[in-house]
Amino acid sequence: RCTTCLKDLAEILLSQKDYVRAEEKIRSALDMLEGLDSDALFTLGLILSEQGKDDESISTYRKSIELNAEDAELCYNLGIKLGEKGDTRGELAMYKKATEIDPKMGGAWINMGTTLAEAGNLQDAELMFLKA
Repeated sequence: RCTTCLKDLAEILLSQKDYVRAEEKIRSALDMLEGLDSDALFTLGLILSEQGKDDESISTYRKSIELNAEDAELCYNLGIKLGEKGDTRGELAMYKKATEIDPKMGGAWINMGTTLAEAGNLQDAELMFLKA
């Protein structure tokens, strides 16, 4: 079996919103890769998130970051999930990391600003919005 083929198929199924089959394919690929593929873990995190499996999605994103801490999109997505769970400190840390990796990641700057504004820190929020 071809792990790249399984990963590609999972991404196609994800784009088609066939989350159950996408999860099955990406988990098969990860089994073959002994769970040591950051991209496959990232895709699994997306699939789990789309299914509302937030705790499992967060756990999977964290495993992916352990393998590849320099993926801005991964840090950004983990920040979103942490924010949805009420972990503001973790959310802001992930947005900060995402913008350190990719200073042009506007969504991370905007989300960081929004989170700061919601916490009453309007001065720092404005600075984040200006960087977006």
